[in-house]
Amino acid sequence: MYGCLGFSFSRFYAKPLAALVTAKGREILISTKDLVQKLNYEVIYGDTDSIMINTNCLDYGEVFKIGHKIKAEVNKLYRQVELDVDGVFKYMLLLKKKKYAAVTMSQLPSGEFITSQELKGLDIVRRDWSQISAEAGKFILSQILSDMPQDDRIEAIHAHLVKLREDLEEGKVPMQLLAITKQLTKNPEEYVDHKNQPHVLVAMRLNSRGGKRIRSGDTVAYVICDDGSNLSAMQRAYHVDELKTNKSLKVDVKYYLAQQIHPVVSRLCDPIDGTDAARIAECLGLDPTSYRRQMQRAEENEELGLGEKSVLDAQERFRDCDKFKFKCRKCAKEIVIDSPYRKTETSEYELVLEKCPNSDCDLSPLQHLAPIQNALTLAMRTYVQKYYACWLVCEDPACPQKTRRLPLRFQSNYPICNLCEKGVMFREYTDTELYTQLSFFQHIFDLSKIPANDKKFLRISVETDNAYCKLKEHVEQLLKHSAYSVVNMSRMFEGMYLTVPSSKG
Repeated sequence: MYGCLGFSFSRFYAKPLAALVTAKGREILISTKDLVQKLNYEVIYGDTDSIMINTNCLDYGEVFKIGHKIKAEVNKLYRQVELDVDGVFKYMLLLKKKKYAAVTMSQLPSGEFITSQELKGLDIVRRDWSQISAEAGKFILSQILSDMPQDDRIEAIHAHLVKLREDLEEGKVPMQLLAITKQLTKNPEEYVDHKNQPHVLVAMRLNSRGGKRIRSGDTVAYVICDDGSNLSAMQRAYHVDELKTNKSLKVDVKYYLAQQIHPVVSRLCDPIDGTDAARIAECLGLDPTSYRRQMQRAEENEELGLGEKSVLDAQERFRDCDKFKFKCRKCAKEIVIDSPYRKTETSEYELVLEKCPNSDCDLSPLQHLAPIQNALTLAMRTYVQKYYACWLVCEDPACPQKTRRLPLRFQSNYPICNLCEKGVMFREYTDTELYTQLSFFQHIFDLSKIPANDKKFLRISVETDNAYCKLKEHVEQLLKHSAYSVVNMSRMFEGMYLTVPSSKG
């Protein structure tokens, strides 16, 4: 009935009544959520006609008792609408609205428990992805929703991705797993924009050769190949039979790793601690820096919506920064600094610059402060020069475009890549990355940032404190030339000042 009320060509079309149905449904859902929260349970997800509740209980029988208790309380409020317990989830991976995976749990009359997976809205259940992407996604889900410890799950996921990359590079993956299938909604020649629709290009090419014609409603299977041209991946699609007969065609391994496997896996692993899009890219043999940039860009956009950036601890803020390195003047041992202090093998605390990490060396790096300061200067200049090189790269990891020439076409304030004509270009090394790196150099020489619980175990002499201060001030001198952290309030609001018209005599 609701569909008939909301369909404009229905004989029973009544938009106000359709809106009333959805409004009442939303009202019931919100009141049910409030009722559950008053019972001290957490509602983790709500859909059109259902809610999912975290009971914080591991006992199956007790969970059902809680469910029936909530059911009874809700059903007291309504006579025509009834709430019932639909199922119990052992594990649940909630990605977005209408996108989740869960392990459902049920009990047989014999008392034995059985489990099964429930998938909704995920990429691996869609037909427009290759089978290898779906298989990779299913394996990732089986690990995420398993009983294994988290570290073991992450390690198994990374190992599987490395093996998958090796199999693709060595040609061990069957062709049917690489085929992407898509159905034609109309005849191939009726498509206007056929250049960016690979299944249409393949159908038109096959039709031009005669034989059985491909028409509307037919499903086209194609593989993205490396044919030696500079065309975009969407224009390098070939039918499976073409790939078998043409020996010069090779499977575009990078496309499948970057555009088929990586998006599916990274979306599934996004809520999981211990891995991210950049780490997944490393396992697949892709450049992780482009994925780090995408993550940073997403975080920056999120921060613009939230206002001021949340305060992060040092480990989180500087996790992608390069460590400061210099060599000991006596033994030439490379000394790596990522914190003002370190914990020794004997669980004691010591300042990094007080002692060489080489146990056979008795020289303290603080005795030769000038070479450390020079190494610090060279390191900072390297990152400043990297920023002013102004290299632009395409956001599409499968596109190799890298240029210092700004394209003329823009989309959403970003220049469009001249090579693939699909992705947007952004700086390879951003102002945020530069400022964070320089701030990291300042942080590793700032003794005031040492936690009080650890600082009580350190013996800091006046000479040591002065040496650290000198190196910290050396970094601050360069940071003073950066306007990144300066907000000019006068310029920000200059267009909002009221101007009083001058009086004419």
